[in-house]
Amino acid sequence: MSVDVATAPFPRLPTDLQAQFMALMATAAASPSSRKRSFENRFMHVPELLRMGADIKVDGDIAVVTGVAG
Repeated sequence: MSVDVATAPFPRLPTDLQAQFMALMATAAASPSSRKRSFENRFMHVPELLRMGADIKVDGDIAVVTGVAG
Protein backbone atom coordinates (compact mmCIF):
# COMPACT_ATOMS: atom_id res chain seq x y z
CA MET A 1 0.00 0.00 0.00
CA SER A 2 1.38 3.43 -0.85
CA VAL A 3 0.65 6.79 0.67
CA ASP A 4 1.11 10.31 -0.66
CA VAL A 5 2.17 12.89 1.89
CA ALA A 6 2.00 16.66 1.60
CA THR A 7 3.41 18.89 4.30
CA ALA A 8 1.44 21.93 5.33
CA PRO A 9 0.99 24.21 8.32
CA PHE A 10 -0.89 23.05 11.42
CA PRO A 11 -3.03 20.93 11.69
CA ARG A 12 -1.49 18.97 8.79
CA LEU A 13 1.85 17.10 8.64
CA PRO A 14 4.60 19.49 9.78
CA THR A 15 7.64 19.87 7.56
CA ASP A 16 9.84 18.96 10.53
CA LEU A 17 8.61 15.35 10.24
CA GLN A 18 9.15 15.01 6.50
CA ALA A 19 12.67 13.53 6.73
CA GLN A 20 11.55 10.85 9.18
CA PHE A 21 8.50 10.04 7.09
CA MET A 22 10.60 9.72 3.92
CA ALA A 23 12.97 7.31 5.70
CA LEU A 24 9.94 5.23 6.68
CA MET A 25 8.56 5.34 3.13
CA ALA A 26 11.91 4.06 1.80
CA THR A 27 11.30 0.81 3.69
CA ALA A 28 7.72 0.34 2.43
CA ALA A 29 6.79 -2.07 -0.34
CA ALA A 30 5.24 0.67 -2.49
CA SER A 31 5.99 3.93 -4.31
CA PRO A 32 4.65 6.79 -2.21
CA SER A 33 5.48 10.43 -2.81
CA SER A 34 6.18 13.40 -0.60
CA ARG A 35 5.50 17.04 -1.43
CA LYS A 36 6.87 19.99 0.46
CA ARG A 37 5.02 23.28 0.47
CA SER A 38 6.65 25.49 3.05
CA PHE A 39 10.41 25.92 2.84
CA GLU A 40 13.06 25.93 0.13
CA ASN A 41 15.67 23.17 0.35
CA ARG A 42 13.41 21.01 2.52
CA PHE A 43 14.75 17.92 0.74
CA MET A 44 18.28 18.41 2.08
CA HIS A 45 18.06 14.99 3.77
CA VAL A 46 17.59 13.15 0.45
CA PRO A 47 21.32 12.85 -0.41
CA GLU A 48 21.93 11.15 2.95
CA LEU A 49 19.05 8.73 2.40
CA LEU A 50 20.45 7.99 -1.08
CA ARG A 51 23.84 7.18 0.48
CA MET A 52 22.06 4.63 2.68
CA GLY A 53 20.51 2.95 -0.37
CA ALA A 54 17.12 4.66 -0.68
CA ASP A 55 15.61 5.10 -4.15
CA ILE A 56 14.34 8.70 -4.28
CA LYS A 57 13.73 10.93 -7.30
CA VAL A 58 13.22 14.67 -6.67
CA ASP A 59 11.48 16.87 -9.23
CA GLY A 60 10.78 20.38 -8.00
CA ASP A 61 8.64 20.15 -4.88
CA ILE A 62 7.85 16.44 -5.28
CA ALA A 63 9.99 13.52 -4.16
CA VAL A 64 9.01 10.03 -5.27
CA VAL A 65 10.27 7.35 -2.93
CA THR A 66 10.42 3.82 -4.28
CA GLY A 67 10.31 1.38 -1.40
CA VAL A 68 12.01 -1.97 -1.19
CA ALA A 69 10.39 -5.10 -2.56
CA GLY A 70 8.40 -6.76 0.20
